[in-house]
Amino acid sequence: SSIAEEARRAAVIARIFTAAYPNLVIADIEPFPVLSLQPDWAADYGAWLKAFQAESGTAISFLHLDFDWDQSHLRQFFIFPGSSAIAGLARQIAPVARGHGLKLGMIMNGSTSATTDAAWAQTAQFHMDAIMDSGIAPDQVLFETWVTPPWKTIPDSDPTSLTGLVNVFYSRYP
Repeated sequence: SSIAEEARRAAVIARIFTAAYPNLVIADIEPFPVLSLQPDWAADYGAWLKAFQAESGTAISFLHLDFDWDQSHLRQFFIFPGSSAIAGLARQIAPVARGHGLKLGMIMNGSTSATTDAAWAQTAQFHMDAIMDSGIAPDQVLFETWVTPPWKTIPDSDPTSLTGLVNVFYSRYP
């Protein structure tokens, strides 16, 4: 679909919700690097934001980055700790979002190919360190997952649980 058609369709839903909840904040979550691998993605994303606002009457407030950590060029981080692939991607996206007045959020999670809670937590910690070392300073940090593991949400004292990851993050980045 075209950007205009996507904006029109999304605006229909947004208007339903904003009619019921006038103070609702509209956000966007986009997959990276899938989006950023598209030619002219930055200009197209700006066009999408403008088209959505024109159609819905509401601006999008923030962008959450949902990195596909299992992309081969991002996985090099595990082979070469400190790799610039993750940080570089974050630094490429952040000015585009902020240039359009969006707050920037980062989804912190582990690899979808992890088979244990410990492996998932280890990859999640690598990811959050790479993002926080990138210098982008996300405005919002989200802890979520689309897969299992992790099998455990609690206790927060267990660094291999989902809530444990929250504690690990805030102990490293207060």
